[in-house]
Amino acid sequence: MSIRNEPKIKNPLIAGIREQLEHRALWMYLLCDEAKKKGLPPEEYAPAAIRRCGLYQGAQLRAKAGGGESLKGLKKTLFTKAAQWVFEMDVKRCTDDHLDIDFHYCPLVKAWQKQGCSEEEIALLCDHAMCGDRGIAESFGCELDLPATIAKGDDVCQIRFVRRKHKKPNSLRKAPGTVPGAFCALSNSHIRGGGSGGGAAAGSAGHLGALPAREGGAGHRREGHPTDHLSHLTGVGDMSKEDARIGFAFCGSYCTYASAMAALEAVAARWREVTAIVSERGVVTDTRFGEAHAWMQEMERITGKKPLTSITEVEPIGPKKLLDALVICPCTGNTLGKLAGGIADTSVTMAAKSHLRNGRPVILAVSTNDGLAGSAENIGRLLARRDFYFVPCRQDDPVGKPRSLVADFSLVPQTVAAALEGRQVQPILLAPRI
Repeated sequence: MSIRNEPKIKNPLIAGIREQLEHRALWMYLLCDEAKKKGLPPEEYAPAAIRRCGLYQGAQLRAKAGGGESLKGLKKTLFTKAAQWVFEMDVKRCTDDHLDIDFHYCPLVKAWQKQGCSEEEIALLCDHAMCGDRGIAESFGCELDLPATIAKGDDVCQIRFVRRKHKKPNSLRKAPGTVPGAFCALSNSHIRGGGSGGGAAAGSAGHLGALPAREGGAGHRREGHPTDHLSHLTGVGDMSKEDARIGFAFCGSYCTYASAMAALEAVAARWREVTAIVSERGVVTDTRFGEAHAWMQEMERITGKKPLTSITEVEPIGPKKLLDALVICPCTGNTLGKLAGGIADTSVTMAAKSHLRNGRPVILAVSTNDGLAGSAENIGRLLARRDFYFVPCRQDDPVGKPRSLVADFSLVPQTVAAALEGRQVQPILLAPRI
């Protein structure tokens, strides 16, 4: 095998963009190389991490495209004219269900070539990188085929997004460990991957920052937490509990909606029945982060049903025992205050009040600029109450916004699973990303 990967377009601006992509590909290579030196095979973590980035990016792209699953929207938002020049693309077909593109150049492969990687190493790195594009494909309810790749010695990368009618469009299929390909989510220079998440220990400040949580994990079990309401589930001792019914409520921290949508995708992939709930303001408020109707369409796509948006719609949650757990993600400072004060005047706070009458868990993913100021008292009050669990949070900008706290949404599923067993994932307070 001999890799042929030389650009034909020499425009200085395009060359500058390619250099940025090469730099990001270099990070990926060096991270994998250092991990391998320390005895951690990259294939054990890289595909899953990069797929998460793809799911995150896919949620953003769908919102930008209007919330639908049409692959025409994917082409419009991801494969822009600039991207076509950078990768020297040739769009072969673009319909609602098929998007076929040939790439004649790959800056990622070029970066790995400059590092002296062997052809086998380049093929493996490409395998890992393409998990991001497979995640994007999943977000659009389709799959990604790669009949040919530059990394494996072919003249072009044949990128084929396809919606197979026999597949369930709203289900997230687990990506295999490695997937052949050459284009990846690294092409978006503004995407940041998710972090870690978890929850808070009720009435036990001594557990803050203690008992590190692992996947499937260790955590503080709250005394007296009832689990008999889970008797209808299979494998009660197993944190997966696929039959659990999960509510997922959105408040007005609009800047985190893309991350929250990725968390909703992950929850829907793990539990069979998920119900979205949206605050009254969230239903009508358009922001620079997305239009309200597009977010609503995205929620409906992921869950397979329309979100609940009013007090009258959510009030039966308690009397009819409709949920086993309720997630509020993002949970704003306003909602924290209302929950702490027992106020139920929105669809989200009423859903929580109605659900809590059954002694079932409410999981809070905090996102507020005053988490270490005005909302700190309310967080403390809820920490001390039974049935409230917190997704681990951190200062998102210690210098620019020193009082701001944002939960790490990527571990929402882990926190939910632990809460279903009456356990608080630890630690609650995470170190800032510097």
